[in-house]
Amino acid sequence: PLVPVELNRRVLENAEVFSVQAHKFLTELIELHTPRTRHRSVLLPSGEVLLIGGHDGDGQPLALLEAVSPMSRSSSLGGLANLEVGRIDPEVLSLEGGGFLVLGGFDAAGAPLPDAEWLSADASAHLGTSPIPAAAHVTAAPLPGGGALVVLGCVEPAPPGDDDCDGCGCEASSAALWLEPNLSVYPIEVPPVHRP
Repeated sequence: PLVPVELNRRVLENAEVFSVQAHKFLTELIELHTPRTRHRSVLLPSGEVLLIGGHDGDGQPLALLEAVSPMSRSSSLGGLANLEVGRIDPEVLSLEGGGFLVLGGFDAAGAPLPDAEWLSADASAHLGTSPIPAAAHVTAAPLPGGGALVVLGCVEPAPPGDDDCDGCGCEASSAALWLEPNLSVYPIEVPPVHRP
């Protein structure tokens, strides 16, 4: 069964800065333009932190990207691309040579989302979307040349009455894909899953 977004989780309205030198969070908070939770963050070449996906206080998936600057103690939506699809708990991969791959995640009803979205190194451009199946579990690793190895778990729907894969409504199955920055997707043979 699908599990809807938990609305009782606190949505973050501020970002905190951690000082490596002081080994603590600084007291001055940075107000976010878009309060969110269940998002991901990555470091941009500018030193800003990019917030990707998550959901707002109403449980709606966010497609807006937001940059948080620890230096100026500010956040901004300006000059950033948007995702094509709002994603709660997305997987985000920093790619060799710059850029990011955003994939997986869930919609507001808890259904896994398909496709992988490519962002430029500064997140100012959405470079395209690679078609991949929806999966309850997604993990990825960067490959030389800016591509990615993507492993999808629990891809196939479970037969009626059988909930075999961590309560996600799918059976234990997996797929592996090689994604290239030109949006090409190449399947990789995966041996069958054997469960004890």
